[in-house]
Amino acid sequence: MARNKHPEETVAKILDVSMRLFTEQGYEHTTIQDIVDALGMSKGAIYHHFKSKEDILDRINDRYYENLEWFSDPAKLPGRNGLEKLRHAFRHFLTDPAKREVDRLAIHHIVKNPKIALLTLESTFRDAAPYVEGMIRLGMADGSLPGVTHPHEIAEVLMLLTNVWTGMFPGSREEFAAKLRFCGEFLDRFGLPVLDVAGTQLGTLKDVISTGSNDVYVIAVPEGKDILVPALKKHVKEINVHDRRIVVELPEWTEAP
Repeated sequence: MARNKHPEETVAKILDVSMRLFTEQGYEHTTIQDIVDALGMSKGAIYHHFKSKEDILDRINDRYYENLEWFSDPAKLPGRNGLEKLRHAFRHFLTDPAKREVDRLAIHHIVKNPKIALLTLESTFRDAAPYVEGMIRLGMADGSLPGVTHPHEIAEVLMLLTNVWTGMFPGSREEFAAKLRFCGEFLDRFGLPVLDVAGTQLGTLKDVISTGSNDVYVIAVPEGKDILVPALKKHVKEINVHDRRIVVELPEWTEAP
């Protein structure tokens, strides 16, 4: 049997053709034989590189991140600090056509095939979350994300927000647009210093919880318990992204740090 002198090219061809067939025919309706026929290869040649059809789909997702030059080198990301780099990365993930295509590929089959849901989540936590965690830690070190704690957990939640909530379940065009607006606003406010009306810094915004009736801001307090503030006008007095501050009046039942 002749040895393949260019295995990288073979893998790339298999992924390209598989991606096209999955998109045109649907993942469930595409067989390994379909891929074999389209490539003009033997099944053995494909199984030499991939264990299964699920393995091919998983590799398609991995390749997306590998093709991002700045994904392996955060220094190449635009931005002066960790927070700015984090915002740029997430805006890219939310709006990049190539990312949307990979997500659409999974959307149509994720409900019918739990294996794809598992593969997507595994890839999210294995490949993307550690990268995001690195940017959060950079922001903690350079002061752009002061008071932020639990960078590992925050990174996983942020990736679930983009890869699952907006990526796998985008909803209608209007619902997807609303999700993008929410993510944009969240990223703009994430890590902003939170001050009380007297000008004393309480901590930094680390999360926004949706309760169904109104949102709740979670303020990370250095060496203290998180503060919860209802996102109501009587409590949130100012949100100034340009000057980087949020001013709140704490509810009576909340103890100041």
